[in-house]
Amino acid sequence: MNHDFSDNASTDYLREEDLRKRIAEAADVLSDETDFALWRIPGEDVRFAMGSSLESNGRNPVNALLEGSGFVLAPFTTDSDSSPVSILRSQKMICGLQNILGVLLQCASDGTHCLHHDSFPDHLDALLNQDPLPTYVKKFHAFRDALRSGRFLKLVLSRTLHLPCRISPVSVFFKACNLYPKAMVSLCRMKKAGTWLGASPEILLEGDGTRWHTMALAGTMPSGTMDPWSVKNRREQAYVAEYIRKKLKNLGVSALEEQGPCTIAAGPVQHLRTDFFFTPLKNVRLGDIVQALHPTPAVCGLPEQEASAFILQQEGSSRRYYSGFLGPFDETGRTNLYVNLRCMEFTPEGVILHAGGGILPASELRSEWDETCHKMKTMLRLLKPGAC
Repeated sequence: MNHDFSDNASTDYLREEDLRKRIAEAADVLSDETDFALWRIPGEDVRFAMGSSLESNGRNPVNALLEGSGFVLAPFTTDSDSSPVSILRSQKMICGLQNILGVLLQCASDGTHCLHHDSFPDHLDALLNQDPLPTYVKKFHAFRDALRSGRFLKLVLSRTLHLPCRISPVSVFFKACNLYPKAMVSLCRMKKAGTWLGASPEILLEGDGTRWHTMALAGTMPSGTMDPWSVKNRREQAYVAEYIRKKLKNLGVSALEEQGPCTIAAGPVQHLRTDFFFTPLKNVRLGDIVQALHPTPAVCGLPEQEASAFILQQEGSSRRYYSGFLGPFDETGRTNLYVNLRCMEFTPEGVILHAGGGILPASELRSEWDETCHKMKTMLRLLKPGAC
């Protein structure tokens, strides 16, 4: 299928819906060798960057990569050889749909890479009503046994859902922008990382280089639930808040301000959130703060190093970039990094959805399974046909 990307008609008068459609068509036929990122920070315009990506290795540590300007996509563990930290370097970050379309019109290929007609997975609702899978049951008991033995205070167990479908990633991106106005919505494609889309409510680090903001986000209930937060959820959130508090104090930050915890909605679920605002020392770099915070117990566990090793061994499949972090940063100091939650990976066979939940010694199997189902609804809603 070929598309006419000529600009015979001016794009100035195109409606937003038409602009989004043309951007999706143009982006979907970009060369497979082209790395790009498309994102929307809550309350701001859509932005776009295109260029070449760099990966972390012995000569390019994370601290060195998080300098200058770019868009970062980092995995759960930043020392992974198969899933390296990837940085998209771009001379310019384009803001606004009209400008993004103009850039894509200049770069679009002849259509030989265009996707086939969209196809959607069947029985999406049934996928969320099934009993816990045997593999999940086995892992859950291994995690809970380790907690009850006293080895850990908390662990996070994740799972995946593979769905055969064929759908335009950029179209899904714009649908997510409509459905989740309070989330950081992102779509990025990097050479080794692949193509990932997410709608994350969790800030890892944002600021302007002089004043920074991070958060503890943990504890989960379905949105609209009026019941009080359980002891398990409040304890889980307290672990994350104390971890961040300790890490920031070890960095020697000043003017540390704490707000919360409070309840915030995030699509189909709601969480407990505590916000931290602080000023770093002059010799503390962006990469220093990021490495101190990531991964928090919200996606890993406690104690953090032992929990990370246990998770990688026991989960049985690589999380890759799920529960890592992503977002733009620039040489002026402005940074918007989010934890890669509520996300999906596009593959030649379809999409892979990721979700996880915090496990404590008192956790119950059905409750934890249901929590992952509620979280997966964020992405499943995007895979249903029709307008949002």
